Amino acid sequence: MNNLVSADMEVGLIAISLNFRKIGEIKIANSQAANIFNYNKEEFLKVNVNCLMPSLISKHHDDYLRAFISFGNKKVNSDRRLLLGKKK
Repeated sequence: MNNLVSADMEVGLIAISLNFRKIGEIKIANSQAANIFNYNKEEFLKVNVNCLMPSLISKHHDDYLRAFISFGNKKVNSDRRLLLGKKK
């Protein structure tokens, strides 16, 4: 997976943990993703992806992830859509 995250990429890329104990923790990200949200890359890799979302979404996001893991709904990540984000 680390080979897919290149410093030369023009877009931000984030991969999160789906481990139940660390669900949503940012495991892999490129510098562009960190810059979008005003984090340095080292700091960015220690946060939960929930902190990048408006509170109305973030308070339910771990539940969405658990449902995704439990039911295997692959469609969740297959659609393109506009997502709201929150800077540091």
